[in-house]
Amino acid sequence: MLKIKALNQESSSDEDVPTIRREAQASELDSTDVTLWSKIGKLALKEDKFNKAAYAFSKGLECNESHWPCLDNLISVLYAIKDTVSCLVYIGKALMLDADYTKGIVLRKQIYKDNPATKEYYKLFNPDYIYEPNVDKADEEDILKEAECLCNRVTALESSLGPKPLDTIPLPKSPEEYTWLDLAKTVIYCHQYITEHNMSHFTYFDMSKCMSQSGESTEVLPIHRTTEDVAIIKDNSGGEAKPVEILAETSSAVEKMQTEPIVIERRFSQASENTDGNENLDNTNTQTDNDEEQIMELDNDNDMDGDNADIAQQRRKGKRKRDLLSDLQIWGWHSKRKQPKKSNRDFTIEDALNRIIPKSLLKTKINSKMLSPDEEDSMNTMDIYNLYMDTKDLHLISPIHSPMSITVEPYFGTDHETEDVKHFWVKERSIVDAIVLVKELVFELSKFWGLKWPKELIPLYIEAFKMFREHYDQPQPFCGDHSFEQIREDALATLLYGELHTFSSGSTESLHPTYLSYLQIVSSWNDDWKDEFSMVFMRFYWLQAHCFQKADDNELAIHALEAILEEINAKGKEIADNFTLSLPNCMKYGFISKGIIETMIKHMNMIISLGNIENLFNSQKYSEVADILKETFFSGSYSKVGRMGRPAQLGILMHSLWFTDWEDCFIWTEECLNEAIRNYVSRNTDYDKWEKIVGKCLGIFQEIINKESVSIIDKLTEEKRRRLVENLVKIVCKQLNADVALTIPLGSITAWVLLHYILLREEQRQYANKRLNQAKRDKMDTSKECMPEPVEEELPPSIAILFSAHEFLEII
Repeated sequence: MLKIKALNQESSSDEDVPTIRREAQASELDSTDVTLWSKIGKLALKEDKFNKAAYAFSKGLECNESHWPCLDNLISVLYAIKDTVSCLVYIGKALMLDADYTKGIVLRKQIYKDNPATKEYYKLFNPDYIYEPNVDKADEEDILKEAECLCNRVTALESSLGPKPLDTIPLPKSPEEYTWLDLAKTVIYCHQYITEHNMSHFTYFDMSKCMSQSGESTEVLPIHRTTEDVAIIKDNSGGEAKPVEILAETSSAVEKMQTEPIVIERRFSQASENTDGNENLDNTNTQTDNDEEQIMELDNDNDMDGDNADIAQQRRKGKRKRDLLSDLQIWGWHSKRKQPKKSNRDFTIEDALNRIIPKSLLKTKINSKMLSPDEEDSMNTMDIYNLYMDTKDLHLISPIHSPMSITVEPYFGTDHETEDVKHFWVKERSIVDAIVLVKELVFELSKFWGLKWPKELIPLYIEAFKMFREHYDQPQPFCGDHSFEQIREDALATLLYGELHTFSSGSTESLHPTYLSYLQIVSSWNDDWKDEFSMVFMRFYWLQAHCFQKADDNELAIHALEAILEEINAKGKEIADNFTLSLPNCMKYGFISKGIIETMIKHMNMIISLGNIENLFNSQKYSEVADILKETFFSGSYSKVGRMGRPAQLGILMHSLWFTDWEDCFIWTEECLNEAIRNYVSRNTDYDKWEKIVGKCLGIFQEIINKESVSIIDKLTEEKRRRLVENLVKIVCKQLNADVALTIPLGSITAWVLLHYILLREEQRQYANKRLNQAKRDKMDTSKECMPEPVEEELPPSIAILFSAHEFLEII
């Protein structure tokens, strides 16, 4: 009791806490106090909480069965809430305590009158029931009147908790123009307005009125759009705005040209422009004698006035200086000047390599751009898709690699769109609320899936569909509660949402699995869809394939793509080869054709095969490993498959070919080196791994040449030999330009040795060609004495490269 008193003293100072809550807290401390339960029941009854009052009085009777205030009030409450059976039970208990309990007798009699069947129930609980005593009429009326008041309070409370008539409000916003874009903004705004103001989404809209910014309703006026472009410029004096026609850009450009003065720019000396000597003098513009005479005539003309004088003054300001070197070129004297001797000393490694390596092996001179990092070349499924699309006609592709709408006639921005939106907005509806407008908007827009939408409409549709799904669950296909037309509209809207969410929104969230399962069931109803079946079937499985691919389940993705391919092939070979399905609003994967599907299936099969590379290599199935990895060079780079990265793939390829065929190993090692160099120069996250691959490639090259001789270089095509030389040059420059002091990256000078071998083989090839040509000339002209070939004073490139290596490696 001390705790209860302390709690009452503490809570009495807190006016915010309701009294019934304080009493309930007190009952938790002592639940055996019948007075406390009686007090709680009376407070609940006072606040029209009848169920709580009945509970409190019953708890009080559990503490004391003969507590008359709890028993009397409980009978009144049970009668008011129409719990007649329980009321009769407690009336019987009260009559056992007081046989002349008037209230119990009156209420029991009224219950029998209202429901005669309850009399039999009462006999079961009160077998000693014999008679109904007489009660004074005045007392009976007073008791019934009091009970009726309590019943009316219960009825009023039930009515307040029941459904209320919905309000009708003016439209929160009206469309500014009749376009689907503006209509979507309007409908979404109306839905958000209802949500933010905690109103029922079933609140009716009065389409004839619209809320103003001040909260007042105004009449919705018809929309009038002008056809002339007019710019409104306000007067500085505070007057009314005046319409001014917008001038065309061409007119302003002409006026600007007329007002700007003509300035003759001075020509700089050719000697200052050409810093490389007289190498490009023949291609430069020269000043002739006629030009000098014209300028002199302008200088001597002093009689001009007016505009002519101004023009002459401007030309005098733009007078060009005499170019002496140009005059020498005119008379040919410049050819008599002696060229300065070039120094044979190479100041940089780039200069040395440009001088030594013949142009047949190094077409472009070495510069800093060759050593700059390239972009990463790893390709995913989207890259494979774009790679295929890049080979197609450009008129089918938009700048974002998604095909443009194939529809011949435009729709958005035309009168046809305006008429459709007007029809949507003014059509008769029995109910107009936010939910109805959102539903109809989503269904209408889903019909235009094959048209190119305005870019801003795509996220609006995604948002509108989410609002639609908040109020409407997916139809159950096998329940029979919905017609096929209702399921069709919902399925097309869901399918379009899935496409835009997956291919255009940029969201990383996956599509809800229930959407895919629902669409998979509905898209298989061939008889119901009729002519639309093929379109819906392929669109769904295209979406499903990319959802599986996004979840790294390539086998299921391939199964979905094969289903599309089977549907396309069913149309016949001629149609299948030229079949295309455009999804113009998809930023990615917006074009479906047989070639694209076959390419993507091949790509995914390659990924699956790469997952088994490690097991095949450990089983010493080197030929199978090599065949799989060779295909990766023709369909993009596979940077990471499972635990195996791209450097490990190249290492396994070279090892597999080393055990099977050295010539093939030499050819494919060049391919591996070309890919490794791109990543080695760029210094990406796997720089150490790529450095090891480069070193491995160089070691394999040297080992095979030592075993097979330099003639194995001839196995490479001319283009690949040039590419090999270019990659070796990059390695050499990387070595000498490294920031690490006294160390050579890759830990070897193999690149210099390989350059020596390649140059040596090139010299042997050139020498053989000269001997062959000489032999042919000897046969054709045996009468003339053959002049001995002049002896070359310069060192052969194969020897010069070694001297340069010694010189530059000695520096570091």
